[in-house]
Amino acid sequence: MTTVGNVEVAGDDVQNAIGNTVSGDLVMNQIRYVRGRPSMILSEEEIAERVAEYVPVRNHDEVVKGLRGRGAVALAGPPGSGVSTTALGALRELNPAMAVRMLSTGEDDVAESTSAGPCGYLVRGRDEDPSRLRSCWAKVRSSNGFMVVIGTESELAPFADSLPLVRIRPPAAEEVYRRRLECRGLGGTHWPDWPQAAELLKDASPADGARLADIVRAVEASGGDEREVERTYRGWSEHLEEWFAQHPELQDQALMIAAAVVTPTDEASVYGAAFLLARELEVPMAGGGLTWRPSSALVDLLELSGDADRLFFQRRGYADAVLRRIWKDYPLARLNVLAWLGGLPTDSRIVLEDVLRLKVAERFADLAAEDGSAGKLLQTVARWAGPPHGEADLAYTALARTCLHPVVGGRVRAELYEWSREEHLPQTLKLVIVQVCQVLGQTYPEIALMRLRNLGSLGADQVRDEVVEAARGLAGVYYHEVLQAAARWCADAVRRPGGRDDTRLADVATRVLVALAAPELLRLAGSRDTAAPSFDDALGVLSTVLAALGRLGTSGDDELRSLTHHMMVELAVHHRAAVINEVLLWSRNADGLSYEEAKQRSLFATAVFLTLARERDREGRAAVLTTPGAIRPEQSEPAWCVALNVEVTSSDGFEDFKKTVEVWLDTAVVRADLRPGIVSVLATAVGNDPMRSRYLVTIVRGWALGDGTERRPVKEDVLTRVLLPRPARWALAAWVKTRRAITGT
Repeated sequence: MTTVGNVEVAGDDVQNAIGNTVSGDLVMNQIRYVRGRPSMILSEEEIAERVAEYVPVRNHDEVVKGLRGRGAVALAGPPGSGVSTTALGALRELNPAMAVRMLSTGEDDVAESTSAGPCGYLVRGRDEDPSRLRSCWAKVRSSNGFMVVIGTESELAPFADSLPLVRIRPPAAEEVYRRRLECRGLGGTHWPDWPQAAELLKDASPADGARLADIVRAVEASGGDEREVERTYRGWSEHLEEWFAQHPELQDQALMIAAAVVTPTDEASVYGAAFLLARELEVPMAGGGLTWRPSSALVDLLELSGDADRLFFQRRGYADAVLRRIWKDYPLARLNVLAWLGGLPTDSRIVLEDVLRLKVAERFADLAAEDGSAGKLLQTVARWAGPPHGEADLAYTALARTCLHPVVGGRVRAELYEWSREEHLPQTLKLVIVQVCQVLGQTYPEIALMRLRNLGSLGADQVRDEVVEAARGLAGVYYHEVLQAAARWCADAVRRPGGRDDTRLADVATRVLVALAAPELLRLAGSRDTAAPSFDDALGVLSTVLAALGRLGTSGDDELRSLTHHMMVELAVHHRAAVINEVLLWSRNADGLSYEEAKQRSLFATAVFLTLARERDREGRAAVLTTPGAIRPEQSEPAWCVALNVEVTSSDGFEDFKKTVEVWLDTAVVRADLRPGIVSVLATAVGNDPMRSRYLVTIVRGWALGDGTERRPVKEDVLTRVLLPRPARWALAAWVKTRRAITGT
């Protein structure tokens, strides 16, 4: 048992080796879920929609004036009053093209978040403290950005000394209702002037007006009527009050609550869930199962539809209304209900279908979040994901639905950070956190990337594979943030090379960088609307990737160098010319590094060059000399000089040297136009060094034995330039010249 923060997490060696992964469909479902929750995510589509539906608060001009004058305001209002929508409307009035993002100053993202230029930031006051906020505001102001701190008046009270407080004066709920209907395509129907709407929205909040509009839209689409809209909006309160008054028996109420949670399902599941709830509530059950309502009466008791194999509530929103009533009217039972929901999906005494188990996890997470029970939520998630359960989908569902929640999101994100730093965390929980980061990153990319970094540096192969995939997924929304993060990870690995954690981090970082340079993701480098990148955009990405890989490759650590060598070759699959040109610049120290740094980088660059230079095109020639973006042989002189010198002075040498020489000699045989350059570059590498001469002559003569007739001219051209001592070279040159004059070959 390991304690991380305030949460005890069970782990074992087996689970740390391999774990259960989250269903891919479930990940997409939860991403869609948070994208549909305005309180959780601020996508460009969500911002545009909310601004279009925004009914200005009565003191809207005061908000805009405060932002224009100070660049920051604290915007206060009760829950449901529309403070965040007001902030969006004001920010977009100041600059319609400005990006707007959520920001959490208590997590490791401030420097990166505020370094990308002017931006509007929304900060939840309940998650902040004054000192952090002042520091953050200084960075935002230096980047010419804007900051709006949102919350209730009590939540914003600690910031009164540093930020001007604006108490919003919200519009009437009926105005919000009508505007939302108009934007949702129902402006021409009878619903905007529905008389009952005014009664329902009397003394209601703007959020209530929006909720009523959404109910109208759903009921209209399903063919329902005004009565259904009214009862759904009221939460079926009158009906439920009457039902609970008529059925005071605790077993009957347990059946109703259980049905609200697990339907649609069969009657056995309803009874099983109700039995476990009654046990949790310590309901006396003398007589056991015989004290419960018989199955023949279940449908009528709970007013269910369907048959014994599939029971469900036909009334829209009825199941949610049951739970809301219990939550509101019986606060002392909340912990019991949470404990019941947390145990239900893994209790061996009841077998629920997978879809129902996930539904229970959703109910549990939503209720725990609304109640502010972050501790109970996190303890349950740790139990689900740890041994013996290893329930990845359950744990993921709960965390994904709450990591951006306005009440418990800050605590959940903090625990995700602590968990990500724990090496002995159960493998399944690590994998769950990786997938949760895809949801978290929709709103807080830097926060998600920090947790992915930690998991990458501490995770086994399976975790690192998932981290790379998660980063690729985030790049679809935040390409440049992922690019810069991966480059920083490379720099982090270089600072303390040699440790296992650094090698793991380098592995993840390099794979992410190479993935970002692949054509399917590189197209996102141009802009956030996925327009095709310009040449300069693509060049900037490749420059960042190559610079990061270059730092790793010259770190002096053999394992890091080998890893980076492999990733340079992978990068060259799509960008051979860029990689070749860069390593040739490194081999001649074009940017003037110190001697020791230049030496290390030159050796690394030469090794990469030799690997790429030995690759053949379809005709068997050196691809670096013949394919699009080919180099001239003479450009590679620095790399050949380094390579040949290492070959004759080191016991190790380069694995690819001999093979690369042979590939280039083969190219010289069939490409007469390239032959002079190839011969010249080899001759330059030899210079006047007898050891280099003997070494290269041995390779060339051995190569020529394979096909003496075709290869002989190339062999002679090379030997007459590199053979030592000079008298031997002169004699050979004279003989070759005479023979060719006589034979014509």
